[in-house]
Amino acid sequence: AKAARENEAAATLGALLTAYCDSLDMQGKASARLVRSAIVKNAKLAHPKLWSKAASKIEPDDVLDIVETLTSEGKPREAPKMRSYVRAAFAAAINARTKPGALPALRKLKVLSNPARDVGTVPGSSKTRDRALSVAELRAYWTRIEALPEPAGAALRFHLLSGGQRIEQLA
Repeated sequence: AKAARENEAAATLGALLTAYCDSLDMQGKASARLVRSAIVKNAKLAHPKLWSKAASKIEPDDVLDIVETLTSEGKPREAPKMRSYVRAAFAAAINARTKPGALPALRKLKVLSNPARDVGTVPGSSKTRDRALSVAELRAYWTRIEALPEPAGAALRFHLLSGGQRIEQLA
């Protein structure tokens, strides 16, 4: 019983989110540093009680508290990102239980459910735009990037011709 309590005390939301960030680092994800920074700022520092709460006892209301704090602070883009990070962290821990090569720290948490899965999306957080470059603007941009020296010019031309994805995704 004592060992079970010690394991639960070590298997906190903070340990889960930290292990998730470590797994992103291990996978070489470009976003790992930004995710870690957001998690420290918006979970560890903003919600220390939740940070030290056992991951197995985290409920959708707890995740909602994190998201609602950001929403009430007028951060409509940061709120859904945090929801996504917490959801992904729980999913990674669940998958780690049966996935060879998964980060042992995630596996040790013995997470069985994902409370962030039940937290709804943040309304108004995604404002898609429908503006596209005019033909004249596209020609001007092409002329400009065609004149750039290599490798920047080639990279920007490839970026445009491949659909203009986010640079991080293209990289």
